[in-house]
Amino acid sequence: MLYTVEQTPDRKWAVLNTRTKAPYGDPLDSMEAAINLVREAEAQAAIDRMIACRAGSCSI
Repeated sequence: MLYTVEQTPDRKWAVLNTRTKAPYGDPLDSMEAAINLVREAEAQAAIDRMIACRAGSCSI
């Protein structure tokens, strides 16, 4: 997995890239919403990898 959920100091939930610690979207109020955002982030990362392969710079 490329993304994880961590609690912020203000008790919200942030979705972070595990490699870069860059946030994906804004912090959310519920863990459930954050988990759904992780699913979205993982799907987008898979799409980005497929696009890169089609462009000839595949790293899968």
